[in-house]
Amino acid sequence: MSKARPLLIHLALGLAGWGIATALSPNFKKSERENAETSATLPTKISRPRLDLIAGDHLLDRLVRENPLPERRASVGWVRSSLRERIDYLADERGLSPDDPFLRQEAERLIFQDLHHLLQSSSEETPDYIYAFKHGEMEALDVLEAVAALLPEQALHPGFSKSLYQVLFREDPDRAESLLSGYPPDDVTALKTTFLSPRNESLDPDLFFKLMHSLQPPRDLSEAAARQEIWNDRSSTYLMRYPESYPNWVLSLPAGPDRDSALHALEQAYATD
Repeated sequence: MSKARPLLIHLALGLAGWGIATALSPNFKKSERENAETSATLPTKISRPRLDLIAGDHLLDRLVRENPLPERRASVGWVRSSLRERIDYLADERGLSPDDPFLRQEAERLIFQDLHHLLQSSSEETPDYIYAFKHGEMEALDVLEAVAALLPEQALHPGFSKSLYQVLFREDPDRAESLLSGYPPDDVTALKTTFLSPRNESLDPDLFFKLMHSLQPPRDLSEAAARQEIWNDRSSTYLMRYPESYPNWVLSLPAGPDRDSALHALEQAYATD
């Protein structure tokens, strides 16, 4: 790594409050899925690749590895069963009471699975709600109302709109935010923090910044340190992935605590390189 770039980072740290360098912005490549959708003309549902969601696919893969499904739960009938039937089966299988926290967690996971399946399935009759939301033809609450009509049992669960947020936030996190308006701030922060994990490799820098910027401000030194640690982990990953463009991207961020954290994380990444 050349000596010039660390010097530039030190200079930017000293001038962080002035909000310099907002004109620099790298061009991260669009995914094949995004390019395909940009060229589409109709919001009818087409065959789509699965979304890579940290709170969905990664969590589901981990749960499956840690808890192999019995034959009953791996069957097509299991997927087609009602949410209540699946929860009752899990309760009987493990000998749990109806109010056990594990069952509440499983209910949210099953709701996400059902939503994911509905929104990703190919159909000539069902509108492509993800496409419609991404291109401004529907707002998040419009999508919520539409899918609630298709999944009425799941829609009664208090975590339903939170599960939908997990699907839509990648398309437009600012417009998807309305789905979280009814939840306590700490619950919203906990949900978003799961997306920020380094295991979520598909999270690009722009979406990462939007999620970080949307979090409630740290209330104490402990929360501030945890926030900085997230930036540190992400900066190391992004610097390896985008060695030339990531430093410029950091310099282009608007002035504020997140830009300061990004600059500090980048300085640390250079120091340990």
